[in-house]
Amino acid sequence: YTGTHDNMTTRQWLETGTPEMQKYATEYMHLDEQEGLVWGVIRTAMASVSDTCIIPVQDYLNLGGEARMNFPGTTNSNWTWRAKDGMITDALAEKILGNCFTLLVGLSIILTIVFYVSAPTLLRLFGASDVTLTYASDYARIYILGSFFVLIVLGMNTFITTQGFARISMMTTVIGAVINIILDPIFIFVLGMGVKGAALATVLSQSVGAVWILRFLTGKKTILRLKRSNMHLELKVFGSCLALGISTFVMLSTES
Repeated sequence: YTGTHDNMTTRQWLETGTPEMQKYATEYMHLDEQEGLVWGVIRTAMASVSDTCIIPVQDYLNLGGEARMNFPGTTNSNWTWRAKDGMITDALAEKILGNCFTLLVGLSIILTIVFYVSAPTLLRLFGASDVTLTYASDYARIYILGSFFVLIVLGMNTFITTQGFARISMMTTVIGAVINIILDPIFIFVLGMGVKGAALATVLSQSVGAVWILRFLTGKKTILRLKRSNMHLELKVFGSCLALGISTFVMLSTES
């Protein structure tokens, strides 16, 4: 938690704390005005190793003491704060969507270059022998070139699910799987491409899934629309998203 209903909002806590407390919090959580002090605290909470992270909506909205929910031990003026119309907007959600898309594109480019160049070394580390290295390299390098499509499917499909379009999200997986099943025997056996054909079939199926997702998120049926104007990265927007993803990545990688 950055806080609960029983204590001050994060903004109020930062504004009313002692100079020593403010200095310690700033240094420990690397807070700065560019990101936003409250967003820095949110980022820190999300980057922890906790399985669950809960952030009060007052902190997301960067509200002060006027939005405190409860004063323990008192009977008056408690539980009176309400989020007003216009506080939580689709515009903010679409900005988060656009920033996450830009991050995925950037990461896909970086990962493609790094993994493509270091593929033989990585495959050796994962146990590839002299006999299997050639086949593994053929498959891996084609698959790596399709990293953009894979990351778009994995990363952007969740934005469809969270809007309530579970059927559309499920179809992304089904379409990719069906196309992969159809293309595998064609490329591997009919065209005689072997493992290269298997990799190409996988990449093409993921590319169709990526097109399906982007077409939906830029179409008329979606609630939150992917717009070019929201793709400019803003630290206070993508910082918490990145922190949340990194914490999950660390937990999954250390458990595997």
